[in-house]
Amino acid sequence: MTDRTLTYVSLSLSVISLGYDGKLRRRVRTEFVWTNSAWVTGQVVRYVYDDNVVVQERDQYNVPQLTYTRGSDLSGSFEGAGGIGGLLAIPRPLSAPSTSIIMPMPTATSLLSSPPTRRKNH
Repeated sequence: MTDRTLTYVSLSLSVISLGYDGKLRRRVRTEFVWTNSAWVTGQVVRYVYDDNVVVQERDQYNVPQLTYTRGSDLSGSFEGAGGIGGLLAIPRPLSAPSTSIIMPMPTATSLLSSPPTRRKNH
């Protein structure tokens, strides 16, 4: 099987190109924006895998931006039960305003991206 690329064009004059490898894993996502009568490369995200599981996202300079912390899921393996595949934590990128960690929390019907917060009554 060969590498494949899919390209999406939106009405807002932007293009997203998705590159896949022979195992149908997304390897790169490139965004282009129409600026001054030319397509300009915007954000580039490269995906690093451990078998079929994404473990890291890197920028166009190959600098890690996100690293996914994984552990065993309900089946006792890293990806046997499906769902979030043993995903334990995602540290926020350095460019984010907070240095906190996103803790995925599975529910019966969906996946929350972070724990719910309580509102303080004033």
